[in-house]
Amino acid sequence: MRRKIPLIATAVAAVLALASCATESGAAPESSSSATGPLQAVTVGVIPIVDVAPIYLGVQEGIFERQGLDVTLQLADGGAAIVPAVAKGSTSSGSAT
Repeated sequence: MRRKIPLIATAVAAVLALASCATESGAAPESSSSATGPLQAVTVGVIPIVDVAPIYLGVQEGIFERQGLDVTLQLADGGAAIVPAVAKGSTSSGSAT
């Protein structure tokens, strides 16, 4: 189980990094304000452990919205359900609750 946690954390970080860089024009956003356009929808698979608390805090504090992201957290049973879904490009294909 301990080996899966870094893999999951890396996958979540990669998804967030790629999503924050991607825009329709392929350029980085000019402003950190979400008032300049629609938010980019991102679904992040999370597991029920304390290690994912920072992402919940980021959503609660509006940090992602200020960066132009509409983050939806999808609770999953474990990393084995998240990793294949990330590889397919959709976290909804995993075993989520």
